[in-house]
Amino acid sequence: MLFVFHVDTGTMITFDINLALESVGTLKEEVERACGIAVDKQVLLISGGECLDGYSRVCSYSAGTDTNPIFLFSKSTIESTTPPSPSIDYGSDIELKDEVDQALNLPPSISTVMARSQLAQQMCELAKQQTAACEKLVHDQHMQQQGWAAVIANLDDITSAFRNRSENIQTTFKQHVDLRNQFHGILESFTNDVDILSKIPLLPALLDKEESVSENAPANLFKWIAAKDNQASVEQLADTCKKGLEQFSDGLLDSIKAEVTSVLEAASKSELREIKGLEERLYGLEQLKCDTKKIVQEQTDLAQAFLQNQSRASNLGDASILPDLCTSHKRQLVVMLRNHQQLRDIRKRCVRAKQELSTNLYHRLKWVMFVESRILEVDSKLVMYHESIKRLQRQLEVISQIHSAPNVYLSAVAEVVRRRTFSQAFLIWANNVASQLCAVHSEEVARRKVFQSQFEGHFLSSLFRGLEDSPPPFATQAPPLFDSELPKLTLDDIEKLRSDLPDLALSISVPDLSQITQFFLNRSITNLKSDMGHPPAASIEERIVEAVSAAGLSSNLDPALLQPADGSQSMSANTTHPISSDRGFESETDTEEFEKVGQSPSEITKDETELRSNLQSQFNKINCAVDQALGDLRCDMGQLRQWVLCERTELEFLLSKLSSVWNEANERLSQEYELRQAAERREVDLENRMKAIVEENEKLRSRVEELESELAAERVTVQEVTTRHKEEIEAITSRYKLYSQSIDRSCHVHEKMEGCEMIERSEHNTVVNRIREEMLAQHMVALENERGKFNCEVEKVKLRADAERQVLFNETVRRIVLDKDRQLDELRAREAELNSELAKQKDIIVQLDTTIRESDPDSLQQRVLELEMEKSRHLAEIQILKGATGTTPPRSVSPSSSVVILNEVASSSSSGSRDVATSPEPSPRKSRSVKDKLTSSTNTLIKSRKVKIDSCNPGDNVLVAWDYDLSAYTIVQESSTLFVLHCESLKLLGLNETSPKRTLYTVGEVVDKEYCRARKRDNRYHVPEGSKFYRVKVKSLPS
Repeated sequence: MLFVFHVDTGTMITFDINLALESVGTLKEEVERACGIAVDKQVLLISGGECLDGYSRVCSYSAGTDTNPIFLFSKSTIESTTPPSPSIDYGSDIELKDEVDQALNLPPSISTVMARSQLAQQMCELAKQQTAACEKLVHDQHMQQQGWAAVIANLDDITSAFRNRSENIQTTFKQHVDLRNQFHGILESFTNDVDILSKIPLLPALLDKEESVSENAPANLFKWIAAKDNQASVEQLADTCKKGLEQFSDGLLDSIKAEVTSVLEAASKSELREIKGLEERLYGLEQLKCDTKKIVQEQTDLAQAFLQNQSRASNLGDASILPDLCTSHKRQLVVMLRNHQQLRDIRKRCVRAKQELSTNLYHRLKWVMFVESRILEVDSKLVMYHESIKRLQRQLEVISQIHSAPNVYLSAVAEVVRRRTFSQAFLIWANNVASQLCAVHSEEVARRKVFQSQFEGHFLSSLFRGLEDSPPPFATQAPPLFDSELPKLTLDDIEKLRSDLPDLALSISVPDLSQITQFFLNRSITNLKSDMGHPPAASIEERIVEAVSAAGLSSNLDPALLQPADGSQSMSANTTHPISSDRGFESETDTEEFEKVGQSPSEITKDETELRSNLQSQFNKINCAVDQALGDLRCDMGQLRQWVLCERTELEFLLSKLSSVWNEANERLSQEYELRQAAERREVDLENRMKAIVEENEKLRSRVEELESELAAERVTVQEVTTRHKEEIEAITSRYKLYSQSIDRSCHVHEKMEGCEMIERSEHNTVVNRIREEMLAQHMVALENERGKFNCEVEKVKLRADAERQVLFNETVRRIVLDKDRQLDELRAREAELNSELAKQKDIIVQLDTTIRESDPDSLQQRVLELEMEKSRHLAEIQILKGATGTTPPRSVSPSSSVVILNEVASSSSSGSRDVATSPEPSPRKSRSVKDKLTSSTNTLIKSRKVKIDSCNPGDNVLVAWDYDLSAYTIVQESSTLFVLHCESLKLLGLNETSPKRTLYTVGEVVDKEYCRARKRDNRYHVPEGSKFYRVKVKSLPS
């Protein structure tokens, strides 16, 4: 099915799925047939705000399902003055209060039971219908919310497109306003421009043959323009431009900006875009929907109970139970009526909510249509202004071209004359050069072929490599014709324009044609070869003179140059002087290239030299000053160019260096900033994670306590229910016993009655017994049901508690593993530090060995012993870090004469069990002074519990330290009881109490301990008389 949701009325419409393969226009026609909404009044949107195109297929849009339908809006409904009526017809809403009252007033009978049961079934079915209607109403409101979101998204798209278009139009308008003064000046001089154009004659060479012969040929440039477009239109164009400039002023731009701003502000009103409180209302409706489901379940249970009671009453056929049963049914009917009224109230609330939402959407959609119509209106106005500005700009461009037409016309005439002169002279010179180079190339190729035919195959050819090469053809073909389509303009035309336009005479740039012809003439004379039998110079000169004369340019040349040269005359190549000109076509590079091409190694005759000198002297008189000025200017320009290039190169180098340094600094700063930010984020994440873990543990702990309390409450409830059921059973039993006793007494009174009465009594007893058994069975079944429900709840609570405990256990294990890994890393680092320290000690020992001969043997020996003791202590610490531990069987020790061994305590300690002194109360103040004097490595061992200070049992690694108060070695323990090192352990540990340079502390393994009491005042351990202490045997750690 294809789903279309009508947002205005909140109605879901379904169509055939085959319409998804059709166009959107076909779908609109189907909607018109189904809903009566005209096609031009329909607006179809999808989620995201995209509007459906009438020519696209419906399946090209990802919409049309029940959860993501196509949203339909009716313009006619929105444009109406009254809000639309939402669709709320979802089943019947029947009031059953009167029927329930009638059922309650019925007398107790089996028919009453059946009538009430039917009424209960009807109320149950109505409850299901009401729930379905409520769900439909809530779903429709959710769809309306999604439709409104699509409208807002579509409005945002339209507003964004309008904003971009308005910005572009405002930019164009501002550019036009900036050039407004310039165009005003052009328009003010329009009349003067027309007068000038009227004075400029139109040269006949510029017209076609037919136009030049015609009597209506335009005499001046303005008439020619008017012939292309009538004169009235030109003047009208100027008036139109003036009006346009007056219309599009700064004030109009400000008004456009104000309108655009007002429209954008109207489209961005948050109080109309957002429906405040809609989310909370929909959430409340969802809660009401859940309440209806609970009520339906309760109605279903009550209706089922009615059916069960009806079937039992029908099966028993006992009218005595009907009063109690009808009384119970009354109470249940009252409950069902109350639930039914509550469902009706919930449905009314859902209906009222949908009506309010539809009305709210109606007003907001009206606002959206107003905003969009306003956007369309302003946008149309902006487009109109934009088109007008573009048309005005085109017209102003025509006016600008008319303004610049005189200068452009004169410049074009001069350029045509210059090009014609250049092209004719260039073609003659190029043909001559091509013929000469072709002859040279052919002669050279022929000579090489002749030589190669003689030399090829000779054994000396291996000595002369590269003789097979041939010269490439270069400039052996004449260039094609060009500038053949140019008008036939001459210098006479330029002089005519100067005479007719004295005001513009200075602006006419006349090219120096003599320089062009003189240049090619000199090149041709220079290219002459020394072969006197073939005088090509005269023919070349004649051809150039003929071309110049035919072009009407002979008046610009020296008369001497137009005389044909003698064939016997020649010129020397060494007297060639470069031609310079401030105007023309050539550059210094071009002149050099042509000189290289035109130079000939042949000798030139004396007469040609004289002619060359005469021509050159006449030419130098004209261009001497220009040559000197241009030379100086070019020299200065060359120096300036070199200086600029040097400065530019240096600046570019400094700029690139500065840019690289700046980029490196930015990268370094960005990296440092990123690292700092990452470190801060990591610290914050760790702190947050620790806080979250602590809070989660707290929550889990509280949850476990709550579950335990709930479990206890459930147990109490079960006990109460069990007790109540037992009391009810006992009450029923006692009641039936009393009833039986009354029957027995009545039997004794009527023992003389007839036998039929005895039969009735026996039958009555049978009925009573059967009723009693059924009641007991019902109570047992109810009790079993309650017990089963309770067991299920208990199992669920246990499962939840077990799951939460497992999660807590897993989290705790993970933290413990992380702590263990961290401690292992610290121990590995400490092991590396100890190894490095040991290496240093070894280096010190080696250094001391080298100085033994130069020092006192006794002091050195003592120093060696101390170093060896330090080495053994460090080795012991390393072994502890590696986890190497060892045990040896305890040795038997004889008691001292000044110390009494307490056997009962000693026996307990030797068996490995802890007594009061083994794990006493900690006394950190006593051991703190000792630990402050230890090295950092020893303190690390104590912290990592490799060395124990809280217990002293066989197999424990302990710290043995010198006690200055007792003048004896003691075991460091956080205990109020004293632990003294046994005298036999001094040698095992390499300790000496009498030496002035004794070892202050070492590490060892406990072998045995004895609990003793000081019998004498002067004892070997220097403890007070009667003091109790431990005497501990310690051995060195295995290496």
